[in-house]
Amino acid sequence: MRDYPFTLRQLEVFALLSETRSFRVCAERLGISQASVSRQLSELEARLGFALFVRGPGRRPDLTSRGDAFLQDLDALDKAGRKLASYRLTRRERASTQTFRLRIGVGLFDPYVKPKLGAFLAAHPGIACEVQRTHPAEELAAPQRREASDFTVFYLRSDWPMPPHCRPLGQVRSGIYGVPKMAEAAALPLAAEACAGLPLILPPQGSREEAMQLASLAEQGLVPQRVVARTEYPDVLVAMVERGVGAACLLEPLLTRSAHAKLVRLFPLSDWTLVLYRNPGLGGERADALEAFVRSAILEDNAYPTAVET
Repeated sequence: MRDYPFTLRQLEVFALLSETRSFRVCAERLGISQASVSRQLSELEARLGFALFVRGPGRRPDLTSRGDAFLQDLDALDKAGRKLASYRLTRRERASTQTFRLRIGVGLFDPYVKPKLGAFLAAHPGIACEVQRTHPAEELAAPQRREASDFTVFYLRSDWPMPPHCRPLGQVRSGIYGVPKMAEAAALPLAAEACAGLPLILPPQGSREEAMQLASLAEQGLVPQRVVARTEYPDVLVAMVERGVGAACLLEPLLTRSAHAKLVRLFPLSDWTLVLYRNPGLGGERADALEAFVRSAILEDNAYPTAVET
């Protein structure tokens, strides 16, 4: 905000003095001394550079022409201030704020939901959101965690059964991605035998993510022969693949714009479905608003590649 040549206290003194035309009455109503009223007014006039009142011994203070114009504009400022103050929540409204528990994959929250969440919460002061970022394997291995939340957004392989109270939002592609030189000028997609020999980046050893990924590769007849690195962080994984450290199994939405320009899908894997779980006991306009926000934050983002909407 700009450095205005007045304080709210000075404006309050000026407005009341304009109404009462008495330093004594003004001081009594404000609960301050007449000397303080005079000082506040003098400081205001000094900062403005002109007199607001014509005053002298034994006469009531009268507004100057500039003082009268200043008072009219002050009325407009007061109306604007009251309008801004009306946004303040009442005690009842603050007490009725509803907090929702949202579980969501790290590759969905950081690029798509997080950048828009602040504006949504500011526009819906009655809604609060506790976010827990998860990995797909956690949702599939521990459904009780999902059921303890209000909303969960995660990926499910498209050929797997849909869990209760879950709805599909759209399908996305997955595959083994790498820099073009890993194909060695061969036609894409590569054969399974060629992919088995690629330098691969896998999830941490012994993790659920690794077990899921190895099982998916085994279904395609792929048994990794060269594991060159491991990481659990999607953004780190994509950056390593971009630098040519190795190839990796990735869902297409995890690819950044720069990654889309640099990488190719060396081998296709099963499509995955973006899934929304909503606790069956959850109702109301606020829950509907949060659900609509999460859906739009992901699906309506131009960077989100939905292969097939469901």
